[in-house]
Amino acid sequence: YQFNKFSLQMDSNINEWSKFKIHCLKPGIGIRITPFINMLREDDWSPILEVGTSYNYHMGMSGPFSGDKSQLNNGITSNFAIGARFNSYSLTGGVEIDHFSLFNKDFKAPNGNMSFKDVSTSNLYVYIAASHDF
Repeated sequence: YQFNKFSLQMDSNINEWSKFKIHCLKPGIGIRITPFINMLREDDWSPILEVGTSYNYHMGMSGPFSGDKSQLNNGITSNFAIGARFNSYSLTGGVEIDHFSLFNKDFKAPNGNMSFKDVSTSNLYVYIAASHDF
């Protein structure tokens, strides 16, 4: 699950910002590789490599055009991370890259305008994650 909140200026000639709140379900799959884990002593550390992918399904939103979610595209995201494992604790840093434009270029607003026809987005999220294995 992911929640995004942001503002967008749709026309650079008008000083008006539209606010968006988007709820997204993100089922996915990934792999975590921890090489050398069996070769290290109990108190040592091991590097971690993570690779994954998920599908972004926008469940709902509030924003312009009565929150019509057909103004949004669904799509694939890739995740890449590196980090270290200490005993049963892990610390990783990574990136999440969207492979789709968030806004639907073919969306027609109630007034007939195609508000996103010239809008193209690319999202890159940088994150740090801590975890504990039980």
